Amino acid sequence: MEKIKVGNYRWFICSLLFIMAMLNYLDRQTLSLLHPFLADKYNWTNNDYANITGTFQLTYAVMYLFAGRFADWFGARKTLILAAILCSAATIMHIFSIYIGNGLSHLFEFAGITISFSVIGFMFSRFLLAAGSAPIFPTDLKIVSLWFPDKERSSATGIYISGASAGAIIAPLIIPPLAQRFGWESAFIVAGVGGLLWLFFWIAYYNNPDILLKKNRIKQIEYDYINEDKSEEEYNTKSNEKKIGWSALLQCRQTWALIVGRFMTDGIWWFFIFWLPGYLKATYGMQGKEVMFPLAVLFTMTTIGTLIGGYIPSIFIKKGMDIYISRMRSLFIFAFIPAIAFLAQPLSPISYWLPILIIGISLAGQQAWSANVVVVMTDMFPKKAVASLGGIGGLAAGMGGIILAKTAGYLLDYYGALGKTADAYTIIFSFCASSCIVSWFIMKALVPKFKFAFEN
Repeated sequence: MEKIKVGNYRWFICSLLFIMAMLNYLDRQTLSLLHPFLADKYNWTNNDYANITGTFQLTYAVMYLFAGRFADWFGARKTLILAAILCSAATIMHIFSIYIGNGLSHLFEFAGITISFSVIGFMFSRFLLAAGSAPIFPTDLKIVSLWFPDKERSSATGIYISGASAGAIIAPLIIPPLAQRFGWESAFIVAGVGGLLWLFFWIAYYNNPDILLKKNRIKQIEYDYINEDKSEEEYNTKSNEKKIGWSALLQCRQTWALIVGRFMTDGIWWFFIFWLPGYLKATYGMQGKEVMFPLAVLFTMTTIGTLIGGYIPSIFIKKGMDIYISRMRSLFIFAFIPAIAFLAQPLSPISYWLPILIIGISLAGQQAWSANVVVVMTDMFPKKAVASLGGIGGLAAGMGGIILAKTAGYLLDYYGALGKTADAYTIIFSFCASSCIVSWFIMKALVPKFKFAFEN
């Protein structure tokens, strides 16, 4: 029997989400790749850098919460237009951070706070970048819930999340050479312009399935395929009668499972994104072009891990396994992969390639985890609440990332002063190795089996 072709417009939409995630992480990664150079130029301590990255993470976490509500209210199309404009503008604004910091330093002095004006300026630029970045992933989650049937959501989520790793791959290949040849400012300009180019395609091709069906941009057969989950549609119809706010969401065990799953594990990704170039410099004296190839290899591994992570639950589902069981089983497998990070420091004296490969495998597992941890709980909520739920999860993820970043900055300064920087990395890597495992058992205890939220 010939298989009916339902169309692929939804995958084109997913590719646009992938590209935006890639460009957004290029924006984010630019500073971390220039960190060793900028730290020497402006005499930053590890704690100074932690304050800069912490500003991004705190703003991102708080804005993430409101971004989810904003996306549910304002719509996915307009939300990502605004996000792309703000991200691009904020990235380019980094080149004016010194002047901005010089102006704002007077306000800090008036408040009795003594911080280097260069740190203040970059904190402000990161604040704006975080505000623009925050709506992206909760809005992406909403778009996936609108455009994909349940059985394809983990694969679609894995694809757009892998855009983050792809951005991290591209960044070390283009940022250091640009900075070395044209100055560090050029790297921020190039990164910012990319988002403005993406806007053209988003405005031209995206809208929700109902509108594009009326405009004959997608086929009826693909529209029906997207909306084939009848039990879920009945649940969404019933839930439309209820107003779903933050208080209602926080009364659900599924919400708290998502909070735990992201609070305890997302910080792993943030830590390595922000601190890997500094780790390579502190441990091996590597910087500039020297880190290009190792980091490209590492983040290529994480990209592959994310894609595999999105696909594995689909294999279980096709074999007839319950959707919730398939996702939780996949998460259980992925939770143990980051445990290899325990070996990163003990093997680091042999060759820098050993921690690079070990951290790459660990992050591949963590990103495979991330591709599913949001989907496994959002399956149980009405579509109109998905972005808001994603916002709550994002707040939890951001707070976890902030705590890990500040702890890392403190440990690195403390042990660095004692000449034992390696001990600080051993402590941090140990946490990264174990957090997904602990998180899985807590999530399973909170939600032992599938159940729609708000149903008695």
